[in-house]
Amino acid sequence: VVVFDFKVIAHLIAGGIKLSCLNGNMVNLETYTRACWAYKLNRGPHFLSIPNRGWRSIIVDDAKPYWRHHVCEEQKLPAYKGNRGSHTSDFKTICQIGYDYIKEANLPLFRQKLFEADDWAGAVHRLKLSAELNSVLNLRTVFLYTLDGDWMQLVSTRHKLLWANTAKWEPRLRGDKEVVAHTLAKSKVSISRPSDLARVKYR
Repeated sequence: VVVFDFKVIAHLIAGGIKLSCLNGNMVNLETYTRACWAYKLNRGPHFLSIPNRGWRSIIVDDAKPYWRHHVCEEQKLPAYKGNRGSHTSDFKTICQIGYDYIKEANLPLFRQKLFEADDWAGAVHRLKLSAELNSVLNLRTVFLYTLDGDWMQLVSTRHKLLWANTAKWEPRLRGDKEVVAHTLAKSKVSISRPSDLARVKYR
């Protein structure tokens, strides 16, 4: 099972479109964008040898306003993600083409107001860890395909729940051992397990 972080994939596609335009290779923007979505969502992490059959895509996405916005307002805290700019019209077009493709291809998209992709990924994490021993979910490996480092706290090698980053940061695929080592190298903090990352971030 590959859990796709929709907005992260959209940014990847946007970068590819920009590069193609600079090289003079762009013929039809909409056709090219749709082809990119089809390739990404039907192939998964390109650095993994995933068989063409026997795996599934799950797409998770953000939908404003987030529940965290309301919490910050109630607690009179700074606006949640208030320092982030709005998306350009080009990026919104890329996303809309993605939504249209997902609907046409009948792929599962989890997107609902108040929730972020992180919340859906957390739900997958909880379901995976509580799956019955001989269930399909327990037997399958789940790849969290994103650039979001927060998702690394959801990793569990024992439960075959791995972080697969969309950039070229090595190692591309991370289980417990790799997440613990990455945290020590980046944050200079020693953790025992990926779930300890929340403590590192908010300490």
